[in-house]
Amino acid sequence: MTELETVALGVVWLRGPCTAYVVKSALGASGGAIYPLLRRLEAEGLIRSRAQTWGTRGKKELSITPRGTESLQRSKAALDEALAGLDARRKLLNQILRRLEPAPPRKRRAASAG
Repeated sequence: MTELETVALGVVWLRGPCTAYVVKSALGASGGAIYPLLRRLEAEGLIRSRAQTWGTRGKKELSITPRGTESLQRSKAALDEALAGLDARRKLLNQILRRLEPAPPRKRRAASAG
């Protein structure tokens, strides 16, 4: 399972039952990436969807399956590794940002009265 699939599965686990829109919003990803990913997770039996009436349109309510919960638990090491990678990148990004900040203006010396 990819990191994005694992995180999407985790969102359904944390926020479920929820819609695909909730997952998309939580991840800040495009629908073109999330909707096919959620269909794959459903095809693999990791999540299930149930049609819900919502206004004039229907929506699918997503929930995690016991198999999905087991898969998420098995992914703990991969999540720890991904988090370590994010921490390392965050540190580098902070260093870059600090170096990009303009240096504070130098104070002028007061002209000596003479």
